[in-house]
Amino acid sequence: MKALLIDSKTQTIQEIQIEKFDELYKLIGCELVEAIRLGKASKDGNEITMWVDEEGLLNTTNDSTYFALLNGSKVRCMISGKAVIACDPEGESSEFSELPDMATPEAASKFIKFIDASKSVEAGDIVNKMLGATTVCFNEHDLLQVQKKNEQIMSEVAAIIK
Repeated sequence: MKALLIDSKTQTIQEIQIEKFDELYKLIGCELVEAIRLGKASKDGNEITMWVDEEGLLNTTNDSTYFALLNGSKVRCMISGKAVIACDPEGESSEFSELPDMATPEAASKFIKFIDASKSVEAGDIVNKMLGATTVCFNEHDLLQVQKKNEQIMSEVAAIIK
């Protein structure tokens, strides 16, 4: 089935074919994958999902490469390495269906922004801030403080994307 492979090292988005869920591990180059739901495909209502290395931001080095996932003009998250966008029937993660025709590398480039390799150390510093900001909140005040900090961190990401 048609899918999209995003590679932060080569800064490319390319159309690929994928049939089985197990292929994700080799394509992304990891042992654990995490799903980021992007929304429903308008034609059939299946979930469009971005699959990433679940430990990608935990295992970064000065040579790591990154891209930002945008939601409109705002940074939603930062991802290290590779990712696959595929159509996942009913969000079950067991098999894939065809991505809609409108899901092209050109369309994906509107919400995927690569971070220049020359800024990888700066991006790594931001990753460390992101990981340090992860916390459990027990009240609304703490939650608002964490949300504010996360917004500040995402604005730093926005400043370094190309």
